Amino acid sequence: MANLPETPQWEDGIYQIEVSDPVLGGPDGISNRQAKQLAKRTSYLKQQVESGDKNLANHIAAPDPHTQYAPKESPALTGTPTAPTPTKTDNSTKLATTGHVKNVVADYAPLASPALTGKPTAPTAVQASNDTQLATTAFVKAALAALVASSPKALDTLNELAAALGNDPNFATTMTNALAGKQPLDNTLTALSGKSVSALLEYL
Repeated sequence: MANLPETPQWEDGIYQIEVSDPVLGGPDGISNRQAKQLAKRTSYLKQQVESGDKNLANHIAAPDPHTQYAPKESPALTGTPTAPTPTKTDNSTKLATTGHVKNVVADYAPLASPALTGKPTAPTAVQASNDTQLATTAFVKAALAALVASSPKALDTLNELAAALGNDPNFATTMTNALAGKQPLDNTLTALSGKSVSALLEYL
């Protein structure tokens, strides 16, 4: 007694023994045809299962079994990866696409020659500052107030000060020359000292 040979091969159909078929044994006998076909199928399926088990084991043991995919942790993407573009106001851990970044930075002025709009603000420098800091309106007003030394309202502008000085750019020199022509008070008192009433009247 011997076993039928088993060849790992898929058989598309199983032979149906007819009532008129003679009983014929042996490896190629018609009586063993069904068993032989089923044995081939079984051997084929067993081979496929064993191959799948081996491939799965190798897959699990491999350090990077999916080289075409990026790992979830610290992926080193290549090519041109894409992602949905979040809204400009999004402040989450979503991926920021180039479109999102451009939308956000569009609201900011460049460092070189910014064309600011609206109501820009800046820290107000101390009055002693003399550098390239921005001069705010508060800084300018304080500087002008210091320039006129908190003068009264009628003299709190440069125009009013100029008018009060007669628009004379050499006001100090003009006043010095005018006062030089006046008789000193001490000379007048000296000239009048010791005079009689009649002499005083004559002097006047």
